[in-house]
Amino acid sequence: MLIGMDVQKHMVNITEMEEDGSVKENYVIENSEDAWNTFVERYSSMKPEIALDQFTSGKYVARILRNRGFSVQLANPEKITLVFHSTKKNDREDSYKLVKLLRLGELPEAHLPSEYLDEVKSMVRYRKSLGEEVTAIKNNIHAIFSLHGIIVDSTDIFGKKRMREIDGSFKKMNEKIILDNMLKRIADLLNRKREIENRIALAVKDGKRGNLLMTLPEINMYSDAVIISEIDDISRFPAKEKFASYAGLVPRQALLC
Repeated sequence: MLIGMDVQKHMVNITEMEEDGSVKENYVIENSEDAWNTFVERYSSMKPEIALDQFTSGKYVARILRNRGFSVQLANPEKITLVFHSTKKNDREDSYKLVKLLRLGELPEAHLPSEYLDEVKSMVRYRKSLGEEVTAIKNNIHAIFSLHGIIVDSTDIFGKKRMREIDGSFKKMNEKIILDNMLKRIADLLNRKREIENRIALAVKDGKRGNLLMTLPEINMYSDAVIISEIDDISRFPAKEKFASYAGLVPRQALLC
């Protein structure tokens, strides 16, 4: 038996298909712990192959089912035009098309990283967002300086001493309050950035592959975490060309024109 699932935040549409391509049943369940326990009990003896989409809820469901011993394939939404670019798109149709592609052996599978690597990736991307927020606020401060004709020669204009000197250049209290508020936001963001960097360092230290990458020149804890969270297991790439393409190192045809 084969199963296709269209997983939404609250509901899941399920299509059962026999090996000959005939649809046995289509039904809907809640996306809840109790519902998945019932699903596992129903199919535990049959252990059907399952195809589902690769969105956040899909990853969550895939892990539940894999941990219970089911064979699960995550579909790559960018490559399944049959499902994601159809003029007739609904949950029932999508679950049918997923199981149909699975039966035909034409389902383009997406990689499902481990929970550990997903956690590292979340921390890495959060750390990146904090850095972007700091940069945006600093750019706003530079714009305020330009608006008031303040020329800054120091390389570190955000040091305490230099900021006290700059603060004296503002005549209006409102401007000083705005500047002070921005600086406090930067300090808070930098504290959160250091906190998450410490968490990333602990995660990488506890991992196995990170220690090997750290032996390479110019690779620190953060770059190490970025690499392992995005690549995962290098053996999943059948050839170095595939890896280079995944990493964006191979120019696309549009870029060469």
